Amino acid sequence: MGPDDPHPDEWFPLEELAERVAGLVWVERQLGRLLVGWAAIEEHPGARILMLQAGRHHDWHAEVLSGCLPTSVQLEEVARPSPPTEGWRDAVERLAEVDDPAQTISRLGAVVRELDPWLARESDTLFELARPIADAPLLRWLRFIEIDHDDDGRGMAELLDALAANTVSLTDHSMLHEIDLQIRGSVSPHDGD
Repeated sequence: MGPDDPHPDEWFPLEELAERVAGLVWVERQLGRLLVGWAAIEEHPGARILMLQAGRHHDWHAEVLSGCLPTSVQLEEVARPSPPTEGWRDAVERLAEVDDPAQTISRLGAVVRELDPWLARESDTLFELARPIADAPLLRWLRFIEIDHDDDGRGMAELLDALAANTVSLTDHSMLHEIDLQIRGSVSPHDGD
């Protein structure tokens, strides 16, 4: 694209789209690791199954979204998977510490109340940024990914409601309050994994 390009403003959306998809690849990869790790220590059988299933879905999402990243040299830096915000890096580290087998409600609460809503907002943003023809493969994969997010999220929300009906934990509430996925900071694309 050059100065004579009839649509000079289209480069920024492409760059933003690439950066957001790369951030989502990082998030999906981290959530896959986190949930599979939680499933390995989870004491509640139903939660174990839901976490393992969702973790595998997140792994698959990272794989297919990686294939949607641009290969242009000009976009190489922004298309490298890295945390979309400093808050995400902090949250993944904090959530990895929720490793007591009995912390089922904390783990489910983090997914249902913090992680899933962020994923839904980010998917909506990607749908707005993507162009129907040029980004058709990305849009198609995002629709499949949304189905997984909705189904996995619904299962975890139902289990959380059932388990939390008679339980109130200050520790769970405190941990969820500390998660802020919106914190923006200087996250280097090289700090991906």
